[in-house]
Amino acid sequence: MIAQQLFFIAVKAFIVKNNAVLMIQRSKEARDGFEEWEFPGGRMEFGEIPENALIREVKEEAGVSIEILQPISTWTIVRNGMEQTVGITYLCKTNCDKIILSNEHIEYKWVQINDLMSFSGLPENIKDNLKNINLFGLYN
Repeated sequence: MIAQQLFFIAVKAFIVKNNAVLMIQRSKEARDGFEEWEFPGGRMEFGEIPENALIREVKEEAGVSIEILQPISTWTIVRNGMEQTVGITYLCKTNCDKIILSNEHIEYKWVQINDLMSFSGLPENIKDNLKNINLFGLYN
């Protein structure tokens, strides 16, 4: 029997407000990566436009409305040699002050842009991806 390979497209929001970026921490209810920190977002549904998927996912996970400014990076993750996710990270902004987390997340933090690369909760794959982005030039 041949195992089925799976392919997904995901979108993530690099949400900037007051020179800080919104990070959320995964719960046991999430598919995987318990306690990892990430940017809000998730998998697209079939037929969905990436920007619409991002608006939906951010509203579901963090309870905030966003304005999408521009895509800032693409990335790929392969798990167990059988599952691939290709992702797009978008620069976004919000005016919302109240974060309402879904059951997939247990905590949130606004991390100052200049502290982001040293943020201990940031997974290495996200740090690697951010190294190619001029973080300080994004929001000015």
